[in-house]
Amino acid sequence: FAAAPRPEWRSRLLFVGRIDPRKGIDLAIEALRSLPDAATLTVIGDGAAEQLAELRRLAGEPGLAGRVSFTRSDRDRLQELYADADAVLFPVRWQEPWGLVPLEAMTVGVPVVASGRGGSAEYLRDRSNCLIFDPDAGPGALAAAVRELGSDPALRERLREAGFETSAGLSVEAYDEAIEALLAEVARSPWA
Repeated sequence: FAAAPRPEWRSRLLFVGRIDPRKGIDLAIEALRSLPDAATLTVIGDGAAEQLAELRRLAGEPGLAGRVSFTRSDRDRLQELYADADAVLFPVRWQEPWGLVPLEAMTVGVPVVASGRGGSAEYLRDRSNCLIFDPDAGPGALAAAVRELGSDPALRERLREAGFETSAGLSVEAYDEAIEALLAEVARSPWA
């Protein structure tokens, strides 16, 4: 992915990932109740049919109807979809092993609002390269973070710049070099 110019804030929120209760998609949908009516959420992903049906039911409730769309996307269109969003939401409830979505968003220059659980805690820094919220505090906590982001252009720009630095430092090449160095260290150890 490559950096994209940032449009003015339009309250377009994006979730990318597997449709799974552990991903916190319901939190993102429910957060819309506490955001201006113009706020929308696009959910891009595939997964359990029952979970998708439950999320669609939730998105059809009063105050939410017409504000949430569900779609799938080929990988080659993702950059364009990230670039069209004002913020990417990563509201995972579980200790997700890594979390690639925030890094993809950062590479494009889109601010991230995340729970910071699991592997993403290795690189997400609240108020430095993202906004962190506590998913156990409910959808209001997510909505508060989105409202803050939407009302503060300087914060969005600071997160964008720090996101570029973070994603550049966590490239596939850097990962491969770190694994190679670790393997070389193990091979030199007296226990090898």
